[in-house]
Amino acid sequence: MLSTELHIYIKPHAIELWRAELSVASGFKQVLHHEKTVSLQSDLVEAKPSNMQLNALSPQRWQAIVSSLQALLSDKNLPAKKVKVTIANYFVRYVVVPWNSQIFTQAEQAAYLNHCFTIAFGADIKSWNMQQDTPEFGKSKLASAIPSELISALNDVFGQEKMQLLTVQPYLMQVANHASTVLKKQQLLPNFWLVAVEQHRVCVCLIEQGEWLIVRSLVPENDIAAQIETVIQRESLMANLPIAAHPILLDIADEMREVDIENHRIVRLAVNNKSLFRSQTSNQQRHLNLKLKPIMGSIFK
Repeated sequence: MLSTELHIYIKPHAIELWRAELSVASGFKQVLHHEKTVSLQSDLVEAKPSNMQLNALSPQRWQAIVSSLQALLSDKNLPAKKVKVTIANYFVRYVVVPWNSQIFTQAEQAAYLNHCFTIAFGADIKSWNMQQDTPEFGKSKLASAIPSELISALNDVFGQEKMQLLTVQPYLMQVANHASTVLKKQQLLPNFWLVAVEQHRVCVCLIEQGEWLIVRSLVPENDIAAQIETVIQRESLMANLPIAAHPILLDIADEMREVDIENHRIVRLAVNNKSLFRSQTSNQQRHLNLKLKPIMGSIFK
């Protein structure tokens, strides 16, 4: 075994702990093994939280997450001291930041990023931890915001356990990184819809020539397939695109039922249509080879 890390996936209703092993036998790629799952109080998750409602992420929820995480990490037999954390899209807010030729300094970039989030979600989001994808000349980029209280709490918890926190990354960014790999392997053009389905969020994104144009984070409806189709139809009309012009790169979380979307070419992003977090079995392996950076990943280069 060359190295071992812990991967922790924080969801509204549970915290999952995975062991990521890098070995010669795996072809120098990380293989994930599920270790354990700790359930959170279901009453801390609102059934129909508004996408714009920031106070749905209450201090009570953070405390429940921190307490459960502390209990999870109290196990002295944990196989590693290096940790990567993935945050479910429920806890994250996203915007597409348009290219602005008048932005030159880092201070101006930070102010512009803050402005874009404030326009989308109101003044309360100013205290959140905002990060954006690496700027590329002339192109819009994806940005995310995570409550600063959660970032601080994670640093405190892992610091107390003398564990090294390597990255904190939104789930959508892991899906996007994996989509980038799939594009290269299948020699697909960087024009597609990216859809990530979790229990409490459906993210629908449009990427054209590697440039983020649209990101929509939605509360799942009863018929998720119809919901996705409706969003794509509406956004295609607004962007003046043929509705079925681009394939859909689709990731579905393990606990979610299958989603069948008609009239579109579907490219699955994980083994057996499951999420990126999937354990190894005797006949199949799920490999992750992601270029992770703190908070956001560098994607679609």
